[in-house]
Amino acid sequence: MSLLLLLILHSIELALSFLWKRDMIDACQDDLSVLVPSNSSTIQVAYDPNAPTKKQVDEACVQAVNVSLFWTLFDFLVFKLIFYFYFGTVVSTYSKELLEPPLATDKKIGAGPSLDGNKIS
Repeated sequence: MSLLLLLILHSIELALSFLWKRDMIDACQDDLSVLVPSNSSTIQVAYDPNAPTKKQVDEACVQAVNVSLFWTLFDFLVFKLIFYFYFGTVVSTYSKELLEPPLATDKKIGAGPSLDGNKIS
């Protein structure tokens, strides 16, 4: 049950990552906008011919968010689903088999009446 709840929470995290893609791009662009020289009188950035342009910063942010979303999807599909399946079903089933009492296989065949009521001789 707890693994199912964890899987639900991680699937919500994955969905929100894709829903908030535009917000993540905007936040990245706002954070990196200080690297772009501007003509504003409040920002003092020395002129550099190799300085990134606004378009380069925007493209870099889009690529960074796409890589982040790919990693989130890969992490969800590979690590979470596969490990949750393994630990949720395989290990659980194996541990249940270990806890079950052994079958009574040491009884002698024909020691009691059969199911149809005829005695085996």
